Amino acid sequence: MNINKIANEIEKDKLLKSYWDYQDRLTDEQIIKIIIEEDGLNDIENELYDYNIDYISNEIREYIKEYFDEKGLNFEEFEETEDYEELRMDLEGKYNFDINDLINNSQSNIRVTLQSNEDMIYYKGWEHTNTIKEFKRVFKGCFKVGDLKKEFNELMNDYALITFYFNVKGQDILILREQILKGYITLRKGLEFGLFNSWVGGGSVLEIPLLKSITLNLKDWRFKNKKEEIIENLKEYTDYGYYSVNIEADEISKYGLQQVYGLSGWQNF
Repeated sequence: MNINKIANEIEKDKLLKSYWDYQDRLTDEQIIKIIIEEDGLNDIENELYDYNIDYISNEIREYIKEYFDEKGLNFEEFEETEDYEELRMDLEGKYNFDINDLINNSQSNIRVTLQSNEDMIYYKGWEHTNTIKEFKRVFKGCFKVGDLKKEFNELMNDYALITFYFNVKGQDILILREQILKGYITLRKGLEFGLFNSWVGGGSVLEIPLLKSITLNLKDWRFKNKKEEIIENLKEYTDYGYYSVNIEADEISKYGLQQVYGLSGWQNF
């Protein structure tokens, strides 16, 4: 019996490909892993494959049975042979386990926080803190200082960090992943940000609009916001410093924006 010939005929006749229902979604934990870890996409794909291996094996078994029934061959006897195992493994190897449709169905609320050598920005004398001085220097013209002052005046607690937030969905998950793996993240013009403290669950009104798009170097956001310079600087930059950028899924952090504010909708990445 030519196992390779049978495998090719079944592959040609059947759809050896994963199918995702429109209600299937990646979890926030899976999305953030895909976004920030170099092997994240491959790890999640392997994790899902292992989770679905019984379904895949049963589906392939039915395809083999249908083939034998159509040819008038005895499937029950064949199933007990080593040839069956060889054919099954051959077809599993040809199976296209593609999670692209699953990614298209998925979304997550993301929080981006600017760290500094100050654990938090204290609301009293905030204009004179290193964090604010550096932020105003690097992103001059990208926001209104008056808007920032308003955020501090309406801060619900004493300490906070500069925080951007957005919803990422579908193929934008992979675009964001590509940026982060290269060491930067670009935030579009019009995206709003503000002040937030995830440890106590409080912040400002989060309504400072970006007047221009900005690019953050993940290892040190004080670098000028140009992709070419960021990538060039990263070649000799090996350690995360005090001024790194923290990226996390809002729903799985200590206190998230959604939990604290109950936002009715999130702005798009």
